[in-house]
Amino acid sequence: MPAILTNFRAVIVYIHKDLDSIPEVAFINYAQKGGKLLCLHHSISSAKRKNRSWFSFLGIDLPKKDVSEGGYKYVGDVDMAVVNLAPQHFITSHKITYATTIAYRQEGGQKESQFPGFVLSKTEDFLNHQLLSPRTILLGFKFTDAVGKVWMQDRSAWCMPVGKGWLFYSQPGHAVSDFENPMYTQLIANAILYKP
Repeated sequence: MPAILTNFRAVIVYIHKDLDSIPEVAFINYAQKGGKLLCLHHSISSAKRKNRSWFSFLGIDLPKKDVSEGGYKYVGDVDMAVVNLAPQHFITSHKITYATTIAYRQEGGQKESQFPGFVLSKTEDFLNHQLLSPRTILLGFKFTDAVGKVWMQDRSAWCMPVGKGWLFYSQPGHAVSDFENPMYTQLIANAILYKP
């Protein structure tokens, strides 16, 4: 990793399992001093619970309880529908044409509505990220687990200011095929291009 990150237009983080303390501090400092930090998929995972500052910097928690009671869980090998919850936002709209709509009920909503979206096949999803601070919700997800339960949560992608900088998180990105989807890769490109 470069010793100095300040010269980079954006820094993308995708670290599976352990996040060592030196890059943890470097990423946080980069964003807080004005950088644009993009965190993908495993950037929020149970292995990061032991990090000193990472989750507080992200404003999230992964509750340690049963998933049915709001506890964190990852679910692999699912077909995940990704829905656009911020259709006017640059990240979710610039150079993206959604070919389909998906029946989805936003958290706190009473009924399902049709939202523009796309499907990522045979990927991994994270349930019950607890968001502890305000942020702009960009995408939601929907999938059916192995026992037939349908999950819908407004946490698939979000962004927020941090210090003098800016942070973007995208929960999709587990499978190579996620990055072969042109809508998903355009979302990531849009996050880099976005001027908060």
